[in-house]
Amino acid sequence: MIKYASEHDEQVAFVNWFRLNYHNYLIYSVPNSGIRSKTIGIRMKQEGLLKGVFDLQILTPDKEIIFIEFKRVKEANPKISKEQKEFKKFLDDNNYKNFFAFGFLDAMEKIKEVIDDKNWKWQQS
Repeated sequence: MIKYASEHDEQVAFVNWFRLNYHNYLIYSVPNSGIRSKTIGIRMKQEGLLKGVFDLQILTPDKEIIFIEFKRVKEANPKISKEQKEFKKFLDDNNYKNFFAFGFLDAMEKIKEVIDDKNWKWQQS
């Protein structure tokens, strides 16, 4: 059986690579998952925590926002939640650039396409 890198490891590698290569962009994560107490979970929901929000956001010099939902490589059979599908539909319906990234290499290829092609029309199925 093949052992795939964790989603965490893949995302860390991507963020580090992105920050080295795209200095005029701001990339950050949205802490939408994790183990926390019930009280903290309630407080976070009251503060605006929303299931399905994508893992990463990138602010561009052109005042655009790119959303990335990070998953393990496709061969590891990643799960996409109902809420993530609904969030992607909202982004697509409102013309935000977004994609599911299946590991570091997939994310790297897709972000290059998004950033380097100002007429980006690619939609992930």
